[in-house]
Amino acid sequence: GVDSAVLKFELKNDRVDMALVEFIRDCFSNRRKLLLSVLKQKGYGADAETFEKIGLSEKVRVEDLSGSDFIRLYEVTR
Repeated sequence: GVDSAVLKFELKNDRVDMALVEFIRDCFSNRRKLLLSVLKQKGYGADAETFEKIGLSEKVRVEDLSGSDFIRLYEVTR
């Protein structure tokens, strides 16, 4: 079968961090690949140590991340 999910991001204020939106879009660009590979390919400062620092496996795929994982990963790869 096919699994799918819908993410809903709610704004806490009127300002949208477009860099974060672009980061999330980039993360989903090759969602079946390992996220570390995708981020390296897109030019983000990500390596196994970066993932470990925020408690993520270097073998994680984008669909395994929670909303807070996206924020933490975004903050450490900027």
